[in-house]
Amino acid sequence: MATTLSLVLRDTLRGYYRSDTDLTKAAELIEIDLPPQFQKFTNGTGVHQANRFVSDKLTVGIGGTSLDVRGTTLLDIFGQAFNLTVLRAIRVCNIEDTTGTLEISGNLITSIYSGTGAGFKDFLGPRAVWHKTFPVDGLPITAGVNDIITFTAQSGSIQMQYDLIGAQ
Repeated sequence: MATTLSLVLRDTLRGYYRSDTDLTKAAELIEIDLPPQFQKFTNGTGVHQANRFVSDKLTVGIGGTSLDVRGTTLLDIFGQAFNLTVLRAIRVCNIEDTTGTLEISGNLITSIYSGTGAGFKDFLGPRAVWHKTFPVDGLPITAGVNDIITFTAQSGSIQMQYDLIGAQ
């Protein structure tokens, strides 16, 4: 099945900053796109291109849930295997409101921060968002080397969401 992907990845701050006691000054409108140059991906496998997207909400427990981004078990919304050769962007959100820490680990996370090897972890508290982008060269994905990402609740269970953008 052929698919086409075209998207813009942007982080935006929007809101107001005002004083509750000094009513003589107007509220300041805040509208900031972070970074100032957003990431735009057209369909394909080259520079600034992607052709695969997967997003899901999960409940993870202390046993953890692992995703293989270079295998055949992770499926997109069309039921196709999400089998990346290059990762362009990843976003992970802990969507719990008040409690619960989400651990992000696996050889994919380790390769993002320190090359190869094992052991790197990152942690997200409630309502926290973590993301990385690789729009130009991408992060090459190799089966058995940097293809696994694991989400684990530090206690109980946690609602979370992930979004992966890449090329195959």
